[in-house]
Amino acid sequence: MRNGARVRLAVALLFALTGIATSQESGAIEVERHDVPHVSTVPANRGERVELSVHRYAASEPIGAVVVVSSDPLPVEAAFGLDGPELDHLALLAERGFDVYAADVTGYGFSPRPQMHDACSTPGEVQSDLLIPHPLYIPCEGGYGRVLTSLATDWDEIDAIVDYVIDRTGDARVGLVGWGVGAARVGGYAALHPDKVERLALIAPTYDPDAPSEVPSPYPEGFPIVVNDVDALLSDWREMSTCDDFGAFDEVSAALRPSLNRLDPLAAQWGLVPGPLFRSPGRVGQNGWNRESAGRVSAPTLIVVGENDARSTNVTALMDDLSAAVSLRIDVACGTYWLLWEAARRPIADAVGRFLATGEVGGRSEGALRMDVEGTLDPSF
Repeated sequence: MRNGARVRLAVALLFALTGIATSQESGAIEVERHDVPHVSTVPANRGERVELSVHRYAASEPIGAVVVVSSDPLPVEAAFGLDGPELDHLALLAERGFDVYAADVTGYGFSPRPQMHDACSTPGEVQSDLLIPHPLYIPCEGGYGRVLTSLATDWDEIDAIVDYVIDRTGDARVGLVGWGVGAARVGGYAALHPDKVERLALIAPTYDPDAPSEVPSPYPEGFPIVVNDVDALLSDWREMSTCDDFGAFDEVSAALRPSLNRLDPLAAQWGLVPGPLFRSPGRVGQNGWNRESAGRVSAPTLIVVGENDARSTNVTALMDDLSAAVSLRIDVACGTYWLLWEAARRPIADAVGRFLATGEVGGRSEGALRMDVEGTLDPSF
């Protein structure tokens, strides 16, 4: 047996014994499952020892480590790692030389989902519209009457994951990438732990400069489960675009449902027709990610936003509030909130990778650029 084969066999046996699974990705990117230990701070299971699901997309000769965090309502691999032409942004980052750690916080993917198994823990209208007669026969009330998570619990979990990555790689800092609510997750984390963050990439960020700094205790009354419909998500995407060619809609339509079914097999069995439903956690909101915390971010930051994005609010205010960081904004022509699946997805991936590696895109480290659907940058924007 060749030495390399012996090493791969030994590593595979080690992963099998320690609960870390390996698989082979197309393009020779090896993907490993890591279960990161953590003591939960989520009120529903506070104090319990849990394991956070992380998938490592391994570069052959790493130039650095990047942690990519789940969006909302999508798990990280459904958002960033779909099968399809240039839709797997995790593999694209690994091909650029990064060790990529795709991380789900509580409520997503294979990370813990406390109080999320009872379909009764959903609003009455969701039960009548989506869950009756399967899995529910009649309306019912769940036993847990509050939302599940907050940015504060997300930050605790991201910190455990970042420490795990730093310990494995020996890197002093990591790059962070987030989309939508994921941008609030990594942005707020960078404000709390500037010593652990090299650079930030915020994709279609959600931001409220006037959000409360404190998380209420106890959490607000509500529901621990949000039930999402793949078809409604795709319809929202189509309606948001005003361009004729806005991306890989057919490819995403074909890839998204099986990805979510794999990542949420329980909800995949809910509904009249199995397959279109998936769960995300009920959340406190944007508490803690505001003007004060944005002002504490010191890592160089890239913001990428679509020109037709109806969801990413207050991006200009976010740029202004990142007063301690060098920040660069790219506005993508014809882009919506779902721009990582759209026509400019490969140029966006290239820009994110370049910024994480060098802190520049198109020779610029700050200010604003406009990107057309072919990836051409206009510095006069």
